[in-house]
Amino acid sequence: MVNFWPLRSKDPRHSSITFFNVESETESVSRFLTDACETFEADYGFTHPLTRTELDEHIEQIRERTENGPFLRVQVSDRLKKRLQASGYAGFSQDEISANIERVTKVPRGGPELAKREGDRMARRISREGFASVLSSMISPSNNTVRLRKCLQNLYWVNYFGRPYLSMFRRECLLDAPAAQVREFSTGVTLRITEQLEDEPSSFNQFKAARDRCKEVLSSNAFLRPGAEPGYEYRAPKFDFASDVTE
Repeated sequence: MVNFWPLRSKDPRHSSITFFNVESETESVSRFLTDACETFEADYGFTHPLTRTELDEHIEQIRERTENGPFLRVQVSDRLKKRLQASGYAGFSQDEISANIERVTKVPRGGPELAKREGDRMARRISREGFASVLSSMISPSNNTVRLRKCLQNLYWVNYFGRPYLSMFRRECLLDAPAAQVREFSTGVTLRITEQLEDEPSSFNQFKAARDRCKEVLSSNAFLRPGAEPGYEYRAPKFDFASDVTE
């Protein structure tokens, strides 16, 4: 999927290239990432293997939040409901979903029944769309320009940082990050957090531990903090769209 946005606008956005193929060998996808980022002088890019181990952890986190914490009940338009019933969430953008939200109410406490209902809903979605599609939307909820101006969602298996992040993190700091593989290119640096990320708990736990070490070295407030207090001050680069425009 390729999106190109006009740079000459009041609120310019990054153009993007998304490659999604769960059957591809991870090394070839990693090479595709770095080649594409270098060719287009990307500001940011990443690739991440989609595993059921990670999906199960995300679902468990949703169950815990639903059962123990406040819960937002979202009501969407009839138009969106019909499309969801016909084809599920596949093909929807974050902006489309947001535009069709009619009402959001806050339930003080979810409870076991609501947690079970949310778990069942997620199971139906996985059955309809496949676990990889669902996990993809959960781990990377639209890393668009609006979100990048606030912070990075996380570190993924292989991460490419272009010029804005070289300035923010400093090239030397990126090159010294405790990742399994660090590569320097003319316009950016890639961090490969672990050598492999396999679909088993031990591999995923090793990845999470290595990811946390890298985030602390780079700058923990550059990454999204779920549950952070309102007004928490994140660190993000300034993107210079004007310099990319050619006459």
